[in-house]
Amino acid sequence: MFQAAQQNSHDGIALMTVTPPAFVRPFSQAVAAGVPVVAVDAPGLPGSNVTTFVGNSNTEIGAGVATAMLAKIPANATGTVVIGNPIPGLPLLQARINGFVGVLKAKRPGLKIAGPFNVGNEPTDNYNHWNALLQKYPNGVAYFDPGDQGAISLARIEKTTGKKLLVGACDVDPAALQGVKNGYVYVLGDPHHFLKGYIAITLLAQHAQQGKPLPTGWFNPGFGLVTAANIDQIISREQNNQTRYAYYAPILQKELATPSAYIKPLSQAN
Repeated sequence: MFQAAQQNSHDGIALMTVTPPAFVRPFSQAVAAGVPVVAVDAPGLPGSNVTTFVGNSNTEIGAGVATAMLAKIPANATGTVVIGNPIPGLPLLQARINGFVGVLKAKRPGLKIAGPFNVGNEPTDNYNHWNALLQKYPNGVAYFDPGDQGAISLARIEKTTGKKLLVGACDVDPAALQGVKNGYVYVLGDPHHFLKGYIAITLLAQHAQQGKPLPTGWFNPGFGLVTAANIDQIISREQNNQTRYAYYAPILQKELATPSAYIKPLSQAN
């Protein structure tokens, strides 16, 4: 699909991939052919020659989730925090885990970390893995999955068993949002996917229509958190692209007016 787009979309391509190593050569071929390419969410790896990346600091997202969960974890807490990873080897998910663990080690040094365990990304597989981890660690202080499928699985386990867990995860799948709404998920890291996609396409459009150079570096639009305090607002935002645009319009106007304020060297992307 990417190679077909390379042949047909000469004005530019924006792409998010969960397999960055597989795209080193295709990216470099597109760039060599003069096709503008913007990497979204996961930066192009060395050798890809993609010099524009729009994405969050996933380290900050993980740290933000952990910081929010500290409100439910006493300063002198002991016990185990269980971490799953639905796609081991995907750098952006590992960065979220690193940020999460970094906060816990600094702020709750009495806790032990179990994992990250490979919990799989496919729904049934993810549920089965998390169910097995709950049997192994039934009294975990907290449970964290850097994706959204873990939030869905853990919410389902809580609903089925009646057991109350402290759950943190990321992304805004409707079922994960419902988990927050129903009190099964304490916090979700919100990577603002619509915001990143809109910025990436705007940069390509400005390049194609106005000849404006693509910025070189890492455009970091920031992230959010979803909790009981704002869940209704986020569910309303996620109804459709019109409601998403209405929510993000002020942020887009601000960030696209001065993109240089949000750009750092690619080497700093985390």
